[in-house]
Amino acid sequence: MVFNLIPLGSGNKGKAPSCKTGWNEPANFDINNQIVKATKPPMYGVLTGTHNNNIVIDYDIYNVPNKNIDLASLKKYHGSGAYIVQTQSGGFHVYHKYHEKFEDWGGATGIEGYIDIRNTGNYVVGGKSPGYKEVSGNIGMLTEMPTEIFGFIDGCIKAKRKAKKKTSTKKTKTVKEMDEEVEKFLEGIDFSGICLDTCYDNKQNFDCDQKGEGTICPCCGGTHTNNNFFYTVSSKGVMLVKNYSEACKYKVLSDYDVVKHFFERMVCRIDDTLNYVVKDGEYNNLYTQSGILERFSHIKYEDAKGEHKFVKVWLDDEDKHSYRTMDFYPEDCPPDVFNTWVPFAASTLKEEGGSPEMFFELLTELTAGDPNDYAKKYLAFLVQKPNTKPTTCLVFTGAEGTGKGRMFYAVKKVFGRHLVTETSNPVQDVFGPNAEAYSQTKLVIMNESNATMNFGNGDRLKALISDEDGLKVNIKYIRPYGIRNLAGSWIAGNSKTLVNSGVSDRRFIIYETGEKFMQNEEYFGRFTEYIDDPRNQKAVYDALMAIDLTDFNLVRDRPTDTEAYKEAKEKCLPRLIKFLEHDIMVDMAYPVGTKFVELNEPGSNAYRCEVDLKAFDEDVGIKATEYCEKFIEWSGEDPKKYNAVKFGIAMKNIIKDHKIPQDVIWKKETKKGVVYLRNRAKAVDWLKKKNFTSREPLMYKELPE
Repeated sequence: MVFNLIPLGSGNKGKAPSCKTGWNEPANFDINNQIVKATKPPMYGVLTGTHNNNIVIDYDIYNVPNKNIDLASLKKYHGSGAYIVQTQSGGFHVYHKYHEKFEDWGGATGIEGYIDIRNTGNYVVGGKSPGYKEVSGNIGMLTEMPTEIFGFIDGCIKAKRKAKKKTSTKKTKTVKEMDEEVEKFLEGIDFSGICLDTCYDNKQNFDCDQKGEGTICPCCGGTHTNNNFFYTVSSKGVMLVKNYSEACKYKVLSDYDVVKHFFERMVCRIDDTLNYVVKDGEYNNLYTQSGILERFSHIKYEDAKGEHKFVKVWLDDEDKHSYRTMDFYPEDCPPDVFNTWVPFAASTLKEEGGSPEMFFELLTELTAGDPNDYAKKYLAFLVQKPNTKPTTCLVFTGAEGTGKGRMFYAVKKVFGRHLVTETSNPVQDVFGPNAEAYSQTKLVIMNESNATMNFGNGDRLKALISDEDGLKVNIKYIRPYGIRNLAGSWIAGNSKTLVNSGVSDRRFIIYETGEKFMQNEEYFGRFTEYIDDPRNQKAVYDALMAIDLTDFNLVRDRPTDTEAYKEAKEKCLPRLIKFLEHDIMVDMAYPVGTKFVELNEPGSNAYRCEVDLKAFDEDVGIKATEYCEKFIEWSGEDPKKYNAVKFGIAMKNIIKDHKIPQDVIWKKETKKGVVYLRNRAKAVDWLKKKNFTSREPLMYKELPE
């Protein structure tokens, strides 16, 4: 069994990678494997998780000498056949086969104070490195993780995450607490019996005891026949209080505490980055200190000495409204974290009586060939599990006018524009140095996309789709900040090939849109009216919330048998696989040479020329040098830069990486040099099973005698 390895040798203990950055990217696996094999570094690393189909439990037992953990106890709990490596520090690495159920663990550390999980994105020092010793099992025959071990670790990780919610001395004020502060402001100007009521048109209504003859109005000094008062906040940040009677005059509350209260309902500081957040409706906008000073320079407060600029004083206020950090938490936000999450728009609607049918009708047409309703469940996953990142991406290919744009419009109506980022300029908004498309959103839609852009930014795109550790956002003029990446991804364009859906890629779900509503302006007009109705928005949201996601897995259940997926995958095959497919399916159909046969006529030395045809299931050889020349001619490689040695290395790697059976194609040393043997029948069967070809092999033409 072949494992993906990396060379180690840097760092204090020589356990850090000595190769280039990006050692965890599949594009670098081959070169790093070759480095390990060729240079034989003193230490090497074994990638963990999906990249090697393994998971490693790291027991740092030197941290807990009283646990009495040794090889015998580990074999007892993990099984006698478990592959175990003793580390140079006296701990143990226990390997098991990888399963999707381990995805939620991530690279958890410090379990019970001495257990670390080495998962996808991690590595461990290999068992044959200096100071390390293989003490049990075989790395080529990994065992399943016992149920008891899984249950123990899974329970510990969940408990640890729950306990990790940090507390803070600065507690977010509840609505009740904010209302109580307002009541104190009103009581300070002699209101009594205050009862806050509804808020309408930026006016907060309240009832009080200031009614009737003999009761003086704190605002105008007169009396009123009703006790219906309201307050509003002016653009300058002061509180204006008034009775609904036309005779009443506004009472202005403009001292520092009042202005601060209403200012901090929309502004706070983030301590770890010294950025400032301003709530602008459904959006959170970030500013530096200079930006806050400029935006709110008009806000003032008054005291006995006169009028003052508010923001300058507030910036020096040690008790200003602030949070330790900022993040995106649809659920379970720690109290000292400013939460940028704003609920789905349709979840707050009260309208009833709508229908989701037209929405799902269009979605079904755009995902033709998706009998398992994966796209529908994908949307349901987004709304039902907002705190979990989907790690796959829907790709919509098809001509203009099929309804992709109308569907994106509808999703924004249901989710809210604050939770959907749609861009027709991904180079800037997704891949650019100041891109923030994946910040504080649940769905990123890259419209008008193309293969050149996506292939060129392939590593970045795949990381944004599947990265669950969060991302660093570097907005221009704002201090960089980290935030959780919980966004799903959709890509749309008119080309049939939009993404590099390689052989082993598990990220992309590719659809070719149907043409039932192609350029049907009447239908799309009705659809727009339909989705603009809040009743239908609420109906779609409710329908998505009602979809049963029991046992639904984004990776395992992705549709891979659609024609669009097969075609895209075939186009994105490695170049050498494409060459082998061409050789097997086309070139081997033609004569491979000629041979001269004696006529055996008396007194004659004559020969006849016969076409050397090969049977479909016959092993056919070709010299390695000729095979290389054939590849150069097919691929257009520069013969001066590409030689038989490079071709041989590439063939060796492609055979190993794709586990091409030895009876399909293999290399053989002969007296006349190296020969590649191919069995066409078995090769065709292998290509079909791997979905590496969609065509039938060309067959021999009958030749005249």
